[in-house]
Amino acid sequence: MDLIYCFAVLLRQPFPQMLNGLLNADAIHRDLHSGNILYRKDTNEWFIGDLRFCGPIDKPLKSVYGNFPYIAPEVMFGKESTKASDIYSIGMLMWEISSGQPPFAYFDHNYDLVMNIVNGMRPNIVSGTPIEYKELMIQFYSDKSLNSEEINRQQSDFTLFLLTK
Repeated sequence: MDLIYCFAVLLRQPFPQMLNGLLNADAIHRDLHSGNILYRKDTNEWFIGDLRFCGPIDKPLKSVYGNFPYIAPEVMFGKESTKASDIYSIGMLMWEISSGQPPFAYFDHNYDLVMNIVNGMRPNIVSGTPIEYKELMIQFYSDKSLNSEEINRQQSDFTLFLLTK
């Protein structure tokens, strides 16, 4: 099956709208990865699970929790989770959708992987990934810190991307 067709089908489903809802909420999930994305087939509904670390943007946690490949580099390095760190996680989810496997699936999840991610390592882009999707994904998982204006722009870009698919 053609990869672009697969993206078109997937991006018309409620899953991206659920992620968009998370982006527009005044909360941070802090542990967003594919194991926390739940699907109820009988109602065709998607949910985000494992909300134990989710909370208001202005209430930081003191510890790092989660699945290494989905944790923003700055959080692994000791900074607080932010809306930008959830955006990074969504970028990793986008990569998983494009590849069909979790990011860094063939790496040991250890100190070396953490340091490689902190130093800028990202999964290789899968051949055939639609250009608009690829650009948005890279924008989401880039390792630059984002201010609130840039976060709002990324939220708008994601919403616009969904509306045009």
